[in-house]
Amino acid sequence: MFTNVNVDCCKTPGCKNLGLLNSQDYVAQGKNILCRECGYLFPVISEQSLNIYRNIVNHSWRGLICQCSTCGGTSLKKYGYSAQGQRRMYCHHCEKTFITLEHVITTPRGALLALMIEQGEALADIRKSLLLNSTGLSRELLKLAREANYKESRQCFPSF
Repeated sequence: MFTNVNVDCCKTPGCKNLGLLNSQDYVAQGKNILCRECGYLFPVISEQSLNIYRNIVNHSWRGLICQCSTCGGTSLKKYGYSAQGQRRMYCHHCEKTFITLEHVITTPRGALLALMIEQGEALADIRKSLLLNSTGLSRELLKLAREANYKESRQCFPSF
């Protein structure tokens, strides 16, 4: 859903530039672009903003429609398993393999740890309240970092 989309074009019904990218009738005016044909002034939407929007819209489809994490293609085939036992997929479009992580498990302890870090608690206080030794705290921090990296990686899509 929404792969290879560029929304920086005129959107006025009846305009000859409707949906046309990079028309000669487009003139930059500050942060916006003016279509000289119809007078429509449209904003330039950054790739990052569009990708964040796409991520929010596509979130409910995650797991139903499997997409390539590199190019967003849906022409995939199962490609064995990783060393950790996770399903690996192969994209026919960009010819890359990737691992699909359907669900990131958030434990109550991990959620509490994230909240305490956000509030600026000291490590000693975190260890006391979560009843962890230094090794246990280190493991929980690694899990939290892995979860944060996964969620962060799902925020951006490749350029198109």
